Amino acid sequence: DEGEARISVNLKGSEVADVYRWIHIPEEWQRQEREKATRFQIVLAICSFVVAGCFMGGIAGGIIAWSRKQFDRGLFLSSFGLLSGIGLLNLFNSWPSVAFRFSTAQPLERSILTTVGVGLVSILVSAAAPSLIIGFIHGTKSACQSVARSERILLGLALGAIFAGITALVSSWTAPSLPRWPDYNPVGTYLPLFDVALSPLSRFVLSTALLLVVFFLTHRFSNGWTQRKVPTALALFVFGLALGAFESQGDWWAWAAVGGTTGLLFVAGHLFLFRYALCLVPLAVGMFQVLATLESGLDRAFTAALPGSLLAAILIIWLSILWSGKLQEPRQGTLNNGIRGSDLSQSRT
Repeated sequence: DEGEARISVNLKGSEVADVYRWIHIPEEWQRQEREKATRFQIVLAICSFVVAGCFMGGIAGGIIAWSRKQFDRGLFLSSFGLLSGIGLLNLFNSWPSVAFRFSTAQPLERSILTTVGVGLVSILVSAAAPSLIIGFIHGTKSACQSVARSERILLGLALGAIFAGITALVSSWTAPSLPRWPDYNPVGTYLPLFDVALSPLSRFVLSTALLLVVFFLTHRFSNGWTQRKVPTALALFVFGLALGAFESQGDWWAWAAVGGTTGLLFVAGHLFLFRYALCLVPLAVGMFQVLATLESGLDRAFTAALPGSLLAAILIIWLSILWSGKLQEPRQGTLNNGIRGSDLSQSRT
């Protein structure tokens, strides 16, 4: 059976009460689509486990580094303050939408206390986790290869733009042609401009922390790309494949294309750039996030969408440049950790 366009007519006595058009969808087709969606949900769960495992590995490394006093507490506190501040502002700003979902079966005071308590715990945990990774990476690495500031910024931003362009091109060829609906959630806040500007900033910090720990640990595992090259490349490819599942809209071919492209880009980026200059990661991720934010802002779903996205882009670029500079700063007492000059010479030979 195929879908059919049908017209329904509701009668009220001898008069026509309503007429509307609808599409009849065969039950067999619905059953097949549900089975396909169920199988892909299993894949998403596995991919989520892979990404969460990398994140938990970074958190564990941060705790161990703190106990060994190879931890940058200053950056940990700065990152924790930034993320928790953004979380608190978003909680206050989104209160109209939160209060709208309160259950009338419970007392108002209990709903408020529960929402605020759970929100505060969630904010603190979500701020502490990436902050531990940031303190771990900055406390145990040594400076990346010396690159002039202007060249480093241009190279990192160009790298992010290239990655975004390649993944967008592959996605446009393979992803299902479903409409991309604008995000109207900021309209339910006190100040939509703040929500549009601050939410991408927290996503940028989280994404950058995750990629930093992945490239850092793969560098350690391969000993500067001198040992275990095949397992290292395979691990990076699998990680990129797992990330691609979240952008494939439930389509298997789109997942294979987007995830495979992302994995190959991670392998190539680590092989040619990131193992020498880890400080390029914040700039590349920042440009990638800026392009995604501006794409959403250009929809102009509401008045503050475009100004908010422009403000978010400025904040992300500024933070990525600052973060990249911090990664390039040398740290005394950690010459046996991270990327060393001997590793660089051995890798090149």
